[in-house]
Amino acid sequence: MDRRKFIFAGLGALGIEGARRSLGKENPENKAVTDSKGLNELEGKSNEPDYLAKPEWKALPENEQMPLWVNNALELANRRDYANFVSNPYLMSCMFYSDRFLSQASQARPHEDSTTETVVKILEKLHPPTKQDFFIFLRQSLSKEFVSQNRSLPLKSINTGEGLNHSDALDLFIEEGEEVASITSGYICLAESGWVPNNKMSTSSWKGGNTVVVYSPHEQCFYRYCHLETVECRAGQMVKSGEKIGTVGHTGLNASMPGHGRHLHLERNSFNNKLTQIVATRADNLKNLLG
Repeated sequence: MDRRKFIFAGLGALGIEGARRSLGKENPENKAVTDSKGLNELEGKSNEPDYLAKPEWKALPENEQMPLWVNNALELANRRDYANFVSNPYLMSCMFYSDRFLSQASQARPHEDSTTETVVKILEKLHPPTKQDFFIFLRQSLSKEFVSQNRSLPLKSINTGEGLNHSDALDLFIEEGEEVASITSGYICLAESGWVPNNKMSTSSWKGGNTVVVYSPHEQCFYRYCHLETVECRAGQMVKSGEKIGTVGHTGLNASMPGHGRHLHLERNSFNNKLTQIVATRADNLKNLLG
């Protein structure tokens, strides 16, 4: 992985507020957005704020983990510390999941897993413009001059099987252990490994398992790669189109069952300026994008 610095341009209150108005959604009740604190670089920092999420929380029992992730997410959001949202995978899930999925998850209680419940608890308490403001932050702050517009296939061959298994995602069938590449250049918003079946919060998606999410500044969308065996990148890094981010596996609740592995689960969610929502790309359109 090329550990180049993740370069942001300064973005102040006028930048966010002006961009929000340009999207057609003025929110007079929202307080002015200040400059994001602690913009991270790929090389790492020893003076990280003490309020960032801690990886060791994952070793705690589920009932102890959930309030830590929820409270941390709300603190990051209240501070408008957009650059450090990547330290909390549950907060990031609120950012890149489609609004339709999140709405369905909010209505489908009680949840069978603690990961979905954690995401919903955060979502219920987030100030409504947070998601839009985070997207504006990515769009305006990520320096495009260092990001190629080239596209690559995620796998050496594309096989969707007979028919489509999802309305807004693709299952790409291939042997486990095959390399998974980033379709576009961009910013890694989520990179989780260590999924185990008997710990529902070993990753932020019990069903997705080991997962990588890449934001493409040129397409202004998120690509989500699930069920990975290995994850060979980390959140906060830049990745090039065609660069290896992991390998195909069978992590996640359903993929771990006999006969259900040997595929990459792929999603693409983009921000719809008119609706000011994150919208999932339909499976047939996503298939067409892969050629």
